[in-house]
Amino acid sequence: QNHPVLIGLTIRLLLLFALPLLMDDGLLLPGVRYTDIDYDVFTDAADHIAHGRSPYDRHTYRYTPFLAKLLALPSEYYGWSSNSSSSSSVP
Repeated sequence: QNHPVLIGLTIRLLLLFALPLLMDDGLLLPGVRYTDIDYDVFTDAADHIAHGRSPYDRHTYRYTPFLAKLLALPSEYYGWSSNSSSSSSVP
């Protein structure tokens, strides 16, 4: 029997994991990032908060500091950094 819902769900789950890997690594479209630039802005601001600095140290951060604090909670709880540029604090 064909299960269209199960087939559709499987295809979506495969794309959910495969597309970011293929796109961000430049395998499908070199020079085009799948991850939105806001992701970088938010994670940098959260990293600033986690290290005791202001989220506004990121010159493009124009959102509420509460959002940066909320996004910094996992790094504060687990003790790792969300920013790849400060990989020295990643266990």
